[in-house]
Amino acid sequence: MDENEINHIVKMYKIKREREFNNYHTKYKYDENLKQRNRERSKIHYQNNMDKTRDNYKINYELHKAKSSYSYYKKLNKLDKFHERHADKVKLLRDNGFKVQHSVELPIDLPMIKVVEEQVEA
Repeated sequence: MDENEINHIVKMYKIKREREFNNYHTKYKYDENLKQRNRERSKIHYQNNMDKTRDNYKINYELHKAKSSYSYYKKLNKLDKFHERHADKVKLLRDNGFKVQHSVELPIDLPMIKVVEEQVEA
């Protein structure tokens, strides 16, 4: 594909997305019949799949708890404590493809920064 074909495809895609956006926001967004049908359909889907949702929740319960704990410790910047206290959760997260990073806290007073600042001032 050359440059013109790529530009043409991108241009046509943008036009299509804009047309779909405008179509939804002018025709369907405020249509009460469509809203009512969607609500009924979603209610039926919820009732038919309630057991599947409950089973899926039970299966992934420990994984969700581990992710929640990980994000809590990450927010506090204490991932090293998370690794110490919850090694089993770290293993569970890694086994499920979640990227778990170690906390590396740098000392506040770095000698390299002072050297660079002294060179800049001189």
